[in-house]
Amino acid sequence: MISKATSPKPGEYRGTLTAKELYKDSYVFSDVAKISFRLFVNRDQLPVRLITEHSQKTYIPDRDGKLAKGTEHDVVDTRYNEWGAKVQIVAPPANEVVDWIDLPGPFAPPNPHGGSLTFLVDRATRASEHRAATRP
Repeated sequence: MISKATSPKPGEYRGTLTAKELYKDSYVFSDVAKISFRLFVNRDQLPVRLITEHSQKTYIPDRDGKLAKGTEHDVVDTRYNEWGAKVQIVAPPANEVVDWIDLPGPFAPPNPHGGSLTFLVDRATRASEHRAATRP
């Protein structure tokens, strides 16, 4: 990231990466063309904050179940602190883990049917089947 960045002031890096640059060998398909970032570091050059931003075209089911075209804009603001602290990481219970197939956007696995539209339709179908199965 830093090699693609400019530094407008000490302790801050700004830049833009393409999805292909960011994901390199694991890049398969993404509706995200570019990801902008701002990285803030402390005096020891350790990251203390990372803000990422991207937009992607998407299709979501409307009230009638038909797919509507739209643009999704995501901003993620991550803070890092307590560098050097001893921590213990425990795996979460299985019922709190998201399945790979349910990840949206650039992290979505390759769709065997091709393209992200089918992937979103499959997700919408599974969600509606789940809601129907849980209704009293």
